[in-house]
Amino acid sequence: MCNYFKMLKLITSIILLSLTIFCNAQGGWNIGYLKVDSIDKDHIGKVVRIDFKSTNAWTSSHGQRNIRSFVGTKDTGTISVDSILFIVAERRKIYVDHGGYNDQYLECINCKQEYVFIYDATILDLDNQAIIFRCEIETKRSDQKIIRDTRTVRIDRDKLDGVMYKL
Repeated sequence: MCNYFKMLKLITSIILLSLTIFCNAQGGWNIGYLKVDSIDKDHIGKVVRIDFKSTNAWTSSHGQRNIRSFVGTKDTGTISVDSILFIVAERRKIYVDHGGYNDQYLECINCKQEYVFIYDATILDLDNQAIIFRCEIETKRSDQKIIRDTRTVRIDRDKLDGVMYKL
């Protein structure tokens, strides 16, 4: 009888082990988030993605917001670059069980002759009213030529929810 239970235990272990070989993990996030009020001098030099203030943020019953509530909304904002006003829309790709930092960016929606995207922004300086970023701007023209440039922009804190960073 003792050998029977040992054999049953061995067979069960083999079956369970063989089932786990074919299992795949799903999901994952590589996005961290800093609320605008928590960004301080320690974050200077950090590479981030800009998140404008949300007008329809999701909150839990406890009044808390999770990462999905910050990056799940598609907000708009304005950025002035060399005296030119860009109206940008957040482009977010959030899936059922994961979200990737590289899938988050800003796109100019008032640029008529070209497509303008803002990907990474580095925090250069800040004070109580604004944050200064060095933005990586990519411009795609109708002739398919891609131009990459960096520009310094100042954004008032009251226009921002925060910034995303890569984990």
